[in-house]
Amino acid sequence: MRYKNSILVCALVLQYGLTCEKGPLSPPFPSMPFYFNSFESADDANGWNGVEENMFVEDPAPNSGKQSLHIGGGCIQPTAWKVFPKAEADARYALSCWGKIDQENQSGEVVLMLDGDERFSSETVLSVNSREWTFYGSEKSLFCPKGRSLRLEFRVGGIIFASMAIDVLTVERL
Repeated sequence: MRYKNSILVCALVLQYGLTCEKGPLSPPFPSMPFYFNSFESADDANGWNGVEENMFVEDPAPNSGKQSLHIGGGCIQPTAWKVFPKAEADARYALSCWGKIDQENQSGEVVLMLDGDERFSSETVLSVNSREWTFYGSEKSLFCPKGRSLRLEFRVGGIIFASMAIDVLTVERL
């Protein structure tokens, strides 16, 4: 374990130029995401219902790799979802991504919620409503108690078909 921690510290020092000087570190240590997906390879579809590798397109968000997820939907919602294992401890989570909608006057949603919450009383929603790549970040965090699972959903379309592109999808444990 000590060996792995030493490697991590050395990597951070090399990458960010961190020193042992007194005072705040600049830049601060990077956050460690609970979940991150930039939809670059077939493995990035693992665990998702409704997401397949053929939905990955060469239209990435700014400075974010080579591909993004292009997903469309109609009446049946959510369009796609992923359920995470039960939380081992109480924690708060924040959600962010880059996104864009394909059709004018339409919108899509990226939703982080507690799995099994049919009342939708505990969720964080990012409303993707721009036709240009835009960064979206949650304004509030979501509390997940120990023993509950988080669920991540894409909702797009409805009575009228719509599609959106998503990239750099991140769930951070705060």
